[in-house]
Amino acid sequence: MPDGSGSYTLLGTAYPKLDAKGRFFLPAKMRSELEEGGMVLSRGPEACLIIEPAQVFWKRVNRQREVAAEAAGATVSRKDRYQEERSQRMWERGSMSESSAEGWDDQGRVLVPAGLRKYAGLERELFVQGYGDRIEVWDLTAWNELLARLDAEAKAQQEGDLMA
Repeated sequence: MPDGSGSYTLLGTAYPKLDAKGRFFLPAKMRSELEEGGMVLSRGPEACLIIEPAQVFWKRVNRQREVAAEAAGATVSRKDRYQEERSQRMWERGSMSESSAEGWDDQGRVLVPAGLRKYAGLERELFVQGYGDRIEVWDLTAWNELLARLDAEAKAQQEGDLMA
């Protein structure tokens, strides 16, 4: 549910398992935050999936459309305008092509369509985290690899700062 400002505060982590039918249990606390107005499951950045309230999904889509329209309007040539509009269409296709608004079943399981499972490389073990106004769904191995890469980058940055 939105907090007093109209924003969502989806927090917490879970380590569910994907079953043979491509479903996983979404924690009850997270489901309760999404109940009002439904949810959308879609592609996220860095090969994860995003579950977000439907109104947040459409707000994000509309915001992206506005930004693209402003960029297209600011371009000088027809070619540049066409490229901006084409970029917007491609973003929408990628973002919305396999999005699902099915929600969860009576047992709290979310069905992940095959195309989204493939996009995110979901195997059996998952990592799910509340991330403000959305929930990210990761393959656990991919999540651990991302964390290791981020840790290595942070260490390299610290070492570079010490050398300077």
